[in-house]
Amino acid sequence: MIIFLILMTFSFGLADVNSSNPQLQYFEQGKALIQSFAADLKTELQKAIKAGGLKNGIAVCSEKAPAIAQKYSNNQWQIKRTSLKVRNPANTPTEFEHGMLLQFELKKSEGLPVNKLSYYGVEKTETGKTHRLMKAIPTQALCLGCHGDNLSEDVKAELKLRYPQDQAIGFKEGDIRGAFSLTYSESF
Repeated sequence: MIIFLILMTFSFGLADVNSSNPQLQYFEQGKALIQSFAADLKTELQKAIKAGGLKNGIAVCSEKAPAIAQKYSNNQWQIKRTSLKVRNPANTPTEFEHGMLLQFELKKSEGLPVNKLSYYGVEKTETGKTHRLMKAIPTQALCLGCHGDNLSEDVKAELKLRYPQDQAIGFKEGDIRGAFSLTYSESF
């Protein structure tokens, strides 16, 4: 049962949430985790690509991205990336995430910018509450060398080697590449 729900169409703003709301602290913590995770991942990708090309960037997503996600996860917060078109089967969306990604696509089709799409909600569970936060990931120019339509042969070969079931190609700049997804378990 969802007891608190916001589908935000603005960049992590809580314009309609009173600052005295006790849920705000979880939202702010989650927002900070997503921003840090995204910044660390982008930095690692840029360094790897600069040092050795797109093949090195693929290695970062394969090897370092899970470690970066783990760095920002703990015994309560869990952070991951997911998509409707996954590269790594371990990032397959849950039923909830799949539905939210479809909602993001709907909002995008209505003209809302991808970088403004996010969700925050709280669900009661048998043992407490689960806070959920998702933030759409816009496809940027940096992404297209490995996720676009015109992949080089060496990128195709590396993707086939590391991700034989890859679905994460054919994106265009401005598409929804996927989403950061966080959950926080709060016990009673």
